[in-house]
Amino acid sequence: MHAQQFSGSKKTWNSFAQLHGGGILQSYEWGEFRNEHEWTAHRVVVVEENAILLQAQLLEKRLPLGKSFFYCPEGPVLSEEWGTSEACDALEAFTSFLRSFARERKAIFAKIDPHIQREAIPDGWLESQGYVDSPEDLQ
Repeated sequence: MHAQQFSGSKKTWNSFAQLHGGGILQSYEWGEFRNEHEWTAHRVVVVEENAILLQAQLLEKRLPLGKSFFYCPEGPVLSEEWGTSEACDALEAFTSFLRSFARERKAIFAKIDPHIQREAIPDGWLESQGYVDSPEDLQ
């Protein structure tokens, strides 16, 4: 299982999002729209044996002094329920990728905003991965 930049089609991206409960803000078209409005969309997938287990559209906003931040609206989107071990493994692979990518892009923070109820996430899991709960919305 590993995370990588998505190189597939718009149809593949949108089909996965739709099939697995992703919201409009994880659609390929939303990323293209944001590309035209001072953001850069980066699409990331976690794959195992050529099957997508997770996808996340990361929106990057450039800041002064060469810095940036990332926002993943209504994502990441998982193929499994959040509480399963496979989902946790996919989220760990995504988080590892995100940390490395954010460091490379000089991001000062990254925010995820899954399109699910908070109760669906196993207690303590986000915190164990270094995430901090935030009441603020970015969009």
